[in-house]
Amino acid sequence: MSREETKRYPLRNCIRPDTYRYCLDGEVFPEAWEKLAKQFGRIRRFGELDLYEINGMSFLLRASYGTSSITVIKKNGLVEEDLQLFHATIGFVESGELAS
Repeated sequence: MSREETKRYPLRNCIRPDTYRYCLDGEVFPEAWEKLAKQFGRIRRFGELDLYEINGMSFLLRASYGTSSITVIKKNGLVEEDLQLFHATIGFVESGELAS
């Protein structure tokens, strides 16, 4: 079975206009999330909810194992190399097009 490609969706209802949700293949999500924690900071869990967060220097990452998705809220001090590393870690290839 082939792996589904990672997709990116803009979140227009967020306080920051450059906020995106990345949807990963469910089989690769847990490993990718653990790698992100090693690269960008420790994982914080919100009680019994299926909501996890990594508060990195360049962005805030929020994830749900149930949906295999990661929301990326960019911070003012975004380092482009961090965004490129994030994309490489989750297997996202920028095509210029956004999923809708």
